[in-house]
Amino acid sequence: TLVGRKVCTVAPIPGETKVWQFISLMKRVHLIDCPGVVYSTNDTESDIIMKGVVRVEYIKEPSQYMPEILKRVRQEYLSRTYGVISWTDANDFLQKVSHKSGRLLKGGEPDLETVSKMIINDFQRGKLPYFVPPPKFDASQQQIPQPDIVIKIDEQKLEEINKTAEFLPSHINATL
Repeated sequence: TLVGRKVCTVAPIPGETKVWQFISLMKRVHLIDCPGVVYSTNDTESDIIMKGVVRVEYIKEPSQYMPEILKRVRQEYLSRTYGVISWTDANDFLQKVSHKSGRLLKGGEPDLETVSKMIINDFQRGKLPYFVPPPKFDASQQQIPQPDIVIKIDEQKLEEINKTAEFLPSHINATL
């Protein structure tokens, strides 16, 4: 809302932006909204799905990507989002979410495909928080910088500052 009103449509799904759109922010400042370009890399099919390059509707056998989501998202976030406390594997998780959300086929069989698509959609749209460490990151080699300077606090000067603050108007004093 840089402009203060809706000027173009946005969505976290591929294909929403079809043409370049120029938005005037100020007299000589323009924002260009253009379709995203996804460069081919060494990503696996699973990585491509997780990044949201492919729409959920076009995924064949979405349940095969559930182990990757279960690996990336912490169990507490999945439990909080879907109301499932524990599970043994991806298939068990899908069955429990299916029963909990009422996504069942005829005869009470869980609709694993629909539930898988729902979970992948939630993952792509950011409803499920996750963290992936940067490549070649080793936490054991990370060093926390230690300050070279030791700061000494002069108690007398600190007391003078506190006394001065007592005489300031209340609206300024509240911010201190």
